[in-house]
Amino acid sequence: MKSTKIILAICTLAISTFFTFGLNKSMAQTTSPTYTITLNGSDLASTSALNITYSTSANDFSPASSITFMGTGASLLLSNVDTSKKVISLVWNGAVTDGTITITGNLTGNVNSSSAITVTKVEKSGGANITSSVQATSTITGTTQPTTSSSGNTSGTTSGSTGTSSGSTNTSSGGTSSGETASEPSVSIKTVDSVLIKSKRVSPIKVKITGANFTGSSKCTITTSDDSLGRARPNKVVLNKVIKSRFIFVRIPPKTVKDFLENGLEDSLVIDVTCNNGATEAAEILITTDSESIEPVDEPIVE
Repeated sequence: MKSTKIILAICTLAISTFFTFGLNKSMAQTTSPTYTITLNGSDLASTSALNITYSTSANDFSPASSITFMGTGASLLLSNVDTSKKVISLVWNGAVTDGTITITGNLTGNVNSSSAITVTKVEKSGGANITSSVQATSTITGTTQPTTSSSGNTSGTTSGSTGTSSGSTNTSSGGTSSGETASEPSVSIKTVDSVLIKSKRVSPIKVKITGANFTGSSKCTITTSDDSLGRARPNKVVLNKVIKSRFIFVRIPPKTVKDFLENGLEDSLVIDVTCNNGATEAAEILITTDSESIEPVDEPIVE
């Protein structure tokens, strides 16, 4: 009789352990919902940067800061997700040979089977609006039902379409995305959208760098995507709680100015700021000799 009780106790423990392990394993397999945006159009082959404005079906979820980029012939250089403006910015090396770009990333917040993300505007280098010439599709996978629902399909796919609007900005801000705390350090860049080269004399590009939530002094390094197109001076600044902003200048070499004037060139220069406290940001400036593509700016000065 005593041995029978022992056997029953062992069986009960085994069953309990099995169900507990199975429950924990099931919970561990739960994955974050992800979004995928695919853009297709010939304009994508002639640029190396995009601003993608998006909308969401509700304000309680947003893309996370990390992005996976896919484009034949191109590799991602910089990316930024501004959840306050709902803009995804991309800068890449190389040329997208087939005119197709795909980006994927996680979603944070209350995502369910009815959630949707839609591309509303696409801008290429210099703020040129190419929305009408780009086909955009978006999907969300790995979603769950709202917490108020106890039954139903636990996965969903939604798709979006493009719209048309215009406009550009000249301020790039790291900020914080959903899931990040407001106290995390960030850095922003304020400068001009574009520089028009009309003569051999070109004023330096003035750039304002501002830090936020810096708890102590942090050294920030400024680099450009192409030294032959423009160099930052100084290329290092220190920001802290007292000194929150610093100005630097980007000078376009005389040889580059001459080449642009003689050959009617146009190119984009990316300014990257990386601080040793983890804050980072990038901004793009279009440099061109084509007065019809931008508003003329003789002396790009930031107030």
